[in-house]
Amino acid sequence: MADLIIFTPTLNAGKLIKNLVRNINSISSRVRVYQYIGDGGSFDNTVEIICKNATYQYETCVLPNKNIPETLNFLAEKALILHGHEIPFTVLNADDQIYPDVLVKHLEIFNEHRKKNKADLLGGKVDVVSDGRNLGHRLSSIDEIQNFMSVNHLGLLAPLSVWERCSFPEDFPNAYDYIWLRDVLRKEYHIAVSNENSIGGAEFGGLSYKKRFAAQREIFTDDLHHRNYMRAARRLLVFLAKEFFKQTMPKKVVDEVIRRFRAKNRSIDNWMP
Repeated sequence: MADLIIFTPTLNAGKLIKNLVRNINSISSRVRVYQYIGDGGSFDNTVEIICKNATYQYETCVLPNKNIPETLNFLAEKALILHGHEIPFTVLNADDQIYPDVLVKHLEIFNEHRKKNKADLLGGKVDVVSDGRNLGHRLSSIDEIQNFMSVNHLGLLAPLSVWERCSFPEDFPNAYDYIWLRDVLRKEYHIAVSNENSIGGAEFGGLSYKKRFAAQREIFTDDLHHRNYMRAARRLLVFLAKEFFKQTMPKKVVDEVIRRFRAKNRSIDNWMP
């Protein structure tokens, strides 16, 4: 039976967490699941719901006054001590939806890649949902980072050894997933992309969407801090151009512009700072 660690940061998520727990329950007969929940000090019944409904192994940690990457780093360090370096992990927020059969298949593909040394991480596709309704738009974890956007953590699997070498950036809570994957790729880890169906659904309108400008400002500031002036300028120009096109041009035109730009910049080094 394959192993999977799930990290879940929560705060007053009682209305959302039950569905996630049920979905994880449905794979627990095929996957040995260990869920680590970092609760920011919920005032509702979030932790109680997990305790009443989970049929798999889990551990809850109350971590007030910690942002999301600080919480994830705390949980990952605990998991590393208990489970070792090679067990795969993913991050699931309380409002994330998972499609159990696809997630199990995704894990099988990841383990096969690892055995054959084909890849260190595996990215997959994620549906965009709003209030539980599928909006019919599918995102790829890799496409997102290539477009200077937030990364769908739901679609990523990585061994704890990757986290050990590259922890989540605690100074950038609004863009931690983007910067983390960027830093991972900088360290020459290889990431493969699964062509299977979507692994799950990510809620449209989370921090990474609502605070896109704040997230880009943090990344931009990070580039300046490391004296990557040309990269910072390029990132800012591309981001502003994308926002302008989105507001003034039909989606098909925007997609075609992006497609042509990608065709001329196939190397990940041309996209990544």
